[in-house]
Amino acid sequence: MALSTVVNSQITDAITARRVQIARLEREVDALQNAASALGGAEAKTTSGPKTKTGRKPMSVADRQRISEQMKASWAKRRKASGAPATGPKAVPRATTKTGRTPMTAAARKAVSVRMKASWAKRKKAGGPATSKATGQLATRTGRRGLSAAARKRMSNKLKAYWAKRKG
Repeated sequence: MALSTVVNSQITDAITARRVQIARLEREVDALQNAASALGGAEAKTTSGPKTKTGRKPMSVADRQRISEQMKASWAKRRKASGAPATGPKAVPRATTKTGRTPMTAAARKAVSVRMKASWAKRKKAGGPATSKATGQLATRTGRRGLSAAARKRMSNKLKAYWAKRKG
């Protein structure tokens, strides 16, 4: 039993020593890669190195900067091709209303005005409010048909009786 404990301890010590060596070598490789990229040489890709939780090797600052510039150039090219307005600190912000919509142009307001006036004239010519095409009933905002005067009177009387009873 004592022999297996000693062997187990030696194996554990050997594993720890090798892990320290691996970490030192990875740091040396990273330093050499950074030096090569600083000199403008091609960066050597390795599969070893510190890993993140997802198993990916973390990006260096230089890699992130290079990718950032590439993506910004790609987005600018796409915006230019689509004719979309430029964005960024030099771009002029578009005016918006409180709801975030862009305001209507004068021509758009005029077109809406003309359409509404035509709709109102059509309703006036028909002799009253619009009716539902399916039922012929009065079309209301809620979609319910309107009450007749007699129905409104009955409802009013019932509500008056209810409130009188509640008042006690």
